[in-house]
Amino acid sequence: MHTNTDRVPFVGREQEIGELETALAGTIGGRGGIVMLVGDPGIGKTRIIEEVERTAGDRGALVVRGACYEGPSTPPYWPWIQAIRALATEIPGSVTDQLGESAHLITELVPEVGVAADAPAPDIDPPLARFRLFDAVNSYLAAAAEHRPLVIALDDLHWADRSSLDLLEFVARDVSALPILLIGAYRDVELSRRHPLSQSLAALARMPRFQRLSLKGLPQDEVGQLVDAIWTASPGRNLLDEIADRTDGNPFFVTELAREFADEAPGRASGASPPVLRVPESVREAIGVRLNRVSDECNQVLRTAAVVGREFGFNLVASVVDEISEAALLDLIEEAIGAGLVREQTAETYEFSHALIQQTLLEELSASRQARLHARILDALEAKGFVASRANEFAHHASKAVLVVGEEKVAHYSRLAGERAEAAYAWLEAQTYYEEALESLPSDASDRDRATILAGLGQAQLHTMVYPECQVGWDNIALAFELMDELGEHDEAFKMAFKSSWIVSYWLHRTAPTLSRALELVTPGSAEEAILQLRFAGAAMLELGDSKLAHRSAQRALSVARDVGDRRLESNVLGGVSALRLWDGDLKAAYRNAVEAIGIAQEENLPDEQMIGHSGAAAASLALGESSDAWSHIRGQSDLEKRYRWPITGSAWNAHLYGYLTGDRKLLEEAASVFDEEYSTDTVVQLFGSLGRWQLGEENDLERTIATARLEGREGSVTHQRQSNMTWVAVAAWATERHGDLLHAAESTRTLLAEGNLAPVIRVYARTAPGLAAVVSNDAGLAAEIYPEIARVRGKLVSWGLAFSGDRLLGLVAHTAGLHDEAIQHFDEALEFASRSGYRLEEAGICRDYAESLLRSQSPD
Repeated sequence: MHTNTDRVPFVGREQEIGELETALAGTIGGRGGIVMLVGDPGIGKTRIIEEVERTAGDRGALVVRGACYEGPSTPPYWPWIQAIRALATEIPGSVTDQLGESAHLITELVPEVGVAADAPAPDIDPPLARFRLFDAVNSYLAAAAEHRPLVIALDDLHWADRSSLDLLEFVARDVSALPILLIGAYRDVELSRRHPLSQSLAALARMPRFQRLSLKGLPQDEVGQLVDAIWTASPGRNLLDEIADRTDGNPFFVTELAREFADEAPGRASGASPPVLRVPESVREAIGVRLNRVSDECNQVLRTAAVVGREFGFNLVASVVDEISEAALLDLIEEAIGAGLVREQTAETYEFSHALIQQTLLEELSASRQARLHARILDALEAKGFVASRANEFAHHASKAVLVVGEEKVAHYSRLAGERAEAAYAWLEAQTYYEEALESLPSDASDRDRATILAGLGQAQLHTMVYPECQVGWDNIALAFELMDELGEHDEAFKMAFKSSWIVSYWLHRTAPTLSRALELVTPGSAEEAILQLRFAGAAMLELGDSKLAHRSAQRALSVARDVGDRRLESNVLGGVSALRLWDGDLKAAYRNAVEAIGIAQEENLPDEQMIGHSGAAAASLALGESSDAWSHIRGQSDLEKRYRWPITGSAWNAHLYGYLTGDRKLLEEAASVFDEEYSTDTVVQLFGSLGRWQLGEENDLERTIATARLEGREGSVTHQRQSNMTWVAVAAWATERHGDLLHAAESTRTLLAEGNLAPVIRVYARTAPGLAAVVSNDAGLAAEIYPEIARVRGKLVSWGLAFSGDRLLGLVAHTAGLHDEAIQHFDEALEFASRSGYRLEEAGICRDYAESLLRSQSPD
């Protein structure tokens, strides 16, 4: 016997183990951390995790692990489900009791947590549901860590779904202040700049107590120790050198080659020359050699198991290879375990010991044979009965066997998998499943089936896409609504519209018809009516340009919310009404509504509504020049975002606007960084960020963002976004003396104004570009025409989101129109406004414009 088939001993890695033990000691002392193990396949990441787990257990820490698997057959959050499931068996039930109503959210993800079924589930608004789930998981882990220090190991993160990575980022924000150590492992060769894990790693690297340990190959002396542990007869120096050279010290590769050499060269003396053997050109060949050493029957079973997945269950494999008895199947699996190809997880489940083994087995099967095996696996799953928690498995095998089982079955199971992912707030995964379902839907499918899939797809797209791509999500929902409504399925149609009633009108168009029809279907005086009325008010303002209709709908929403007696709803509606007031230029009323919303939210302990209220109050205060009050609300929103880990950094725009007006360098830099991460496709936001960097004298992308914003201003589908782009191009071009871009912006704005469908105040704001164009072209006639329109917002910022005061613009336009006395009055009032408000950067711009106007008019003043 020349090979050791027992578990190969752990060799080397003293430095990496030392750093992990230091992190573990800090965790046991109450300060957790994040450690990422990175390296090639087979480099030993999993073995290091196992060693740390053993040490952690010996020191009294609670250790749980989850692993990611390649392919769509695993459900969203799978590594977290595994970890929480293991945790639930180790901690007392009192830990779960501490969570209150949020425990229900975890139970939906991991039933083993075991919250009583008859307890009421919390009522959660769609846009907050995912956040609440993440917060519930984080609270559960924190409560468990109070019981015992906690080590959470997540392996093979390069295969993690987007939702699992989002949850990782969320949990990681708190671990430095808790006795929780997060250990992750991933292959860097799998990553590209656009890989989801690359984005998550960038976020994790900014967090405190983060470490990245890069694993390299073992040095030659440690390769020798590993080979000696496998090959009981010493291989000799020459052969050892060859193994080290061929493998670059990769432990898994060393193990595979050493096993092959040991089995092919029995009885060789330690000093003999290397045997005349065909050394594999790749480890995959070495794995193939090892597979050849188990029986043909064992290989047959392993190939079937490989099609099932990296992890496979005994009963499922038994159902597929029904020509083999259960006793014989167990013998064959034990043969594979003895050969180191498979390891036992539980009494019923097994796992391939390395992903490359599963991959090698799959590559031995033709596409046709794989499809038929997938079909047999699907038959076996169906025979056991559909289980919602395994919908993704059904969808995966159906998709792989489409030529055998047909597209209708693929569409059916993909839709069910999409619904399951949607219920878990795994929006990106839901989108993928719904897209598969829609693509596979037969041409003769019913309109009802098509509508159901379109509605689910649209809902997922609204959560995963940002402007302008998110419009396709709403279009799918609107089409689904129309199909259901035409079928007379009015209740289902209403649900589709209402489910998406949280949409942000600012980024969408063509919402008004669907929302209007949904209001005809809603129960009058219900909470649902209040929500729909508020959303329709936004559509009326921004799509229809009907300010009066918008305010009527908003007031109806507020009246219904108060009649219903739902304080949370009332606060939410007040926040929406505040936003409408901002759009309409009624800044003082907008501020009052926002403050009232904050008051209710504070009384009822509603942090989400508080953040919305602070955002509106900050915007109104900035426009009114109340900078101290604005900063208080910006800080209030920012503090709540940090405390509750709100996933959308809503305070960034107001913080950037405040920094731009006051010249606060730090705020500009921080907000611009947020813009790059969160709003990379919104040209208005990107333009403002680039303008801020330009003002700081830093490297910026202003020329490109102006060009992009000009294009969006001409071709964008959302009218007020086109207006916003042109207005910001005009301001940026004015500041940087790009007069050609300014004139182009003015021309595009005039085309936009001719189209109509702009709310009155937005129409006034849209005069910014032609107003500034009149100044640079010295067009007195155009200036005289525009002056009365802009005068409607005298003394305010031209827009609550625009860093340019109304009196400053009026001074420039009045001077061009030959209204010199009026120009001087406007400039004086603009200076007083900026000075009183502490808007130093705006004050400097006003002084420049004032001086240049005086020089041009050759005024002795």
